[in-house]
Amino acid sequence: MASYCQDSSCGTVNYRPYVGGKIRWRYGTEPWQEIIGTGLTYTTKVSNDLIGTGSFKIITQLAVRGNGSSFVGWQSPTTSACSFIYPSIDDYCLILPVLSGNCMPNNEWGIWMLPPNQRRDWGCQIKIWANGTTYLHSIGLSQGFKIIDFVPCDPAKQKTKCEFKIFAQNGTQIRTETRATCPEVQVLPAGLATDTKSLKIQKSKDLERIEVNNIGYANGQNFNIPPECLNIYTTGITTDFKAQICSDPGTPPPQYEVVCCAPCESCPAGTCAIECGNQICCYGSDGISVKSINLANYCPS
Repeated sequence: MASYCQDSSCGTVNYRPYVGGKIRWRYGTEPWQEIIGTGLTYTTKVSNDLIGTGSFKIITQLAVRGNGSSFVGWQSPTTSACSFIYPSIDDYCLILPVLSGNCMPNNEWGIWMLPPNQRRDWGCQIKIWANGTTYLHSIGLSQGFKIIDFVPCDPAKQKTKCEFKIFAQNGTQIRTETRATCPEVQVLPAGLATDTKSLKIQKSKDLERIEVNNIGYANGQNFNIPPECLNIYTTGITTDFKAQICSDPGTPPPQYEVVCCAPCESCPAGTCAIECGNQICCYGSDGISVKSINLANYCPS
């Protein structure tokens, strides 16, 4: 808690909030798209895309297993012969027939069925979706296995595609998009806003002060406020809430300064305060003004 302006009738809180980080991207000359958030990350993966019907090779990796069925890494990639024929591929997954054909994720999936000295050729299959048709191809391997890519045997039927993914700070995938090329991507960290905001607070001179606090309170009770926020109060005989200033979620509270108004003045005892233009004139009992005070600096006695 910080207190300000005890001997002034007002103060101005100037503050700059923190603006959350963001990731933005665009394809070619398209307009920028963006997601606001702190700790956002992204990946791009360029892989082969298949055009039309023809013969294709599959690039795979087998798992390296240690004692029992423990996984310790992947062998070097191997490329099959040109023995798979189907139209261009929309999506694929791995299935194990003994598991009723349930599909597994089409990224690094392994089958850990038996220890190395007890392998059985139950095998697995690649399930491929292509132009509305499903194809099944047996792999005949029951150890850890993953597909890296598909390559057409005819180079004229090969092009590339780019898979673009965005992840939240906790690693959750929040967006994916696949196109022929990768986008231009910019990750912008959180930082202070360039513009300064101002909030003027009126108060009673000497009787009240301005408080800036990261804890809320009302009716004699404290309560938590969002960690990116600060509450502003006037505090004296009573405590009055004036405003809450906040940065973007996930960033620090705003940076601020409090500028106190010049100490106010009152008319001398025994005089009467009369507004005259942009001033207060202090008239004595003889009808003569004995003092004038700038209206902005005047406070009643």
